[in-house]
Amino acid sequence: MFKITESRHRPEKAYSNLGLVLAVILWAVLMAAAPRLVSVEDTVSGALAVLFLPGTEESEIMAAVSAAGGQVLRGGAFSNVLVVRGDTPGFAGRLKGAGAWGVLSPALATGCLLIPRDALPAQ
Repeated sequence: MFKITESRHRPEKAYSNLGLVLAVILWAVLMAAAPRLVSVEDTVSGALAVLFLPGTEESEIMAAVSAAGGQVLRGGAFSNVLVVRGDTPGFAGRLKGAGAWGVLSPALATGCLLIPRDALPAQ
């Protein structure tokens, strides 16, 4: 007679879950660190793009820019991104001290699609 036996062989996965998890973790770390890695030096002043943590209230952002001695020129593509101006040396450092996540050259920020190219201030 015929015997029915169970097969305990599992097909191999086409990809490794561990590789996918590691890739996602690496991407998240790089995205979180990117604003700090490309930030301008603390001594810089003039027109700058400033990034705050997503979800930061508009009133907090305005207070931080004002406390750093700057003024808002334009908004960015997201509510936590602005183009600001401060003419006293050390403006970028004061923005960081007031809670900015990153302070970038506005030209660099347009490359990241954070600020529309036509929103750049005249230099």
